[in-house]
Amino acid sequence: MSSKNTIISFLKIMAVFTVLFLVAMPFINSWENQVEKNKHDYFNPGIAAYQQGNYADAEEKLKQFLAIYPSSSATLYNLGLCTLAEGKKQEARSDFHQTMANSIADYGQKRGPVMCGSRPCGDLSKEMLAWMDQNPNWDASQTTSVPPFPSAP
Repeated sequence: MSSKNTIISFLKIMAVFTVLFLVAMPFINSWENQVEKNKHDYFNPGIAAYQQGNYADAEEKLKQFLAIYPSSSATLYNLGLCTLAEGKKQEARSDFHQTMANSIADYGQKRGPVMCGSRPCGDLSKEMLAWMDQNPNWDASQTTSVPPFPSAP
């Protein structure tokens, strides 16, 4: 194949990719806008409710977000914090274990760790499970404060 034919083939391929990109761009923008809307409608209010101590409302909002994005490690971690604060220890354990599983999947797919604030969600979940093991008698109904754990915005 001559260099002229190679250049022409390359230009044709580039033209096809350009057209595909231009066609896909509105869909990508629409999807990104929907993600931001869902964060605004569910995730952010869930975090705000948690920070205000309204754990039931926080749990509800975070579960609504998880219904849309079931593999969201940050949401699962924060849901674990909510359920623990409500005294639902087994649900909290499940949420933290699922966060760790999702984090391992993220590493396996080479996406890197999903961050909860400045730390990987999987690491925080592992710490929370260790805290729960070290404090088996902690009772959410017997205190006015949740245990000293970080929330992940």
